[in-house]
Amino acid sequence: TVLGRCERPEVEGLLLSALEDNDDWVKIRAVEAAGLRGMTSTVPGLVGMLRSTNQLVAMKAAESLGRIGGQSAFRALLDVLDEAEPDLAATVEDALDRIQSESEEGLD
Repeated sequence: TVLGRCERPEVEGLLLSALEDNDDWVKIRAVEAAGLRGMTSTVPGLVGMLRSTNQLVAMKAAESLGRIGGQSAFRALLDVLDEAEPDLAATVEDALDRIQSESEEGLD
């Protein structure tokens, strides 16, 4: 998304607000942008979205957590894995793999 690539500092505040929007499509775009920007400040909100009743919101949150990485994202993804629907579980597994491979690359 365009917001994900914008470097202006005020974009972060806009994205944080958009994550709280009532429109799921606005949330989805904000989630994608947060992942592209690697916004660690969005991790708590993204973790909450993993249990969204909208499967697409949950899947996009998992993808973004995989992009952002870190211990909190990894733990949250592991916690939701066992109870996730098959499509979400596959997305969560991909996100976990991404975090693991990036942390292993950091050891080189």
